[in-house]
Amino acid sequence: MEKNTFSGSKILIIDDEPIMLENMAVYLEDSGFSVIQCLDGKTGLEAFTSQQPDLVLLDLNMPLMDGREVCRFTIGLLWEFARSVGHT
Repeated sequence: MEKNTFSGSKILIIDDEPIMLENMAVYLEDSGFSVIQCLDGKTGLEAFTSQQPDLVLLDLNMPLMDGREVCRFTIGLLWEFARSVGHT
């Protein structure tokens, strides 16, 4: 398989279905990406802040903290970061 130009980029996958999570991770890892897997939104947010992925693949329909809520939190974190960089 030909490697892509984004090889080595970090992708965070957040999905509460283990089979879907594993299938996506295997495909992406075989394509040269570094993959971080999380089974719920809370863990996904923790990984987002600590691992700083290049891309997030997010399941919208998850229990407890659904994908929309995760997305709102990540957008808020990015805005806070952008404001802090802009004021430096």
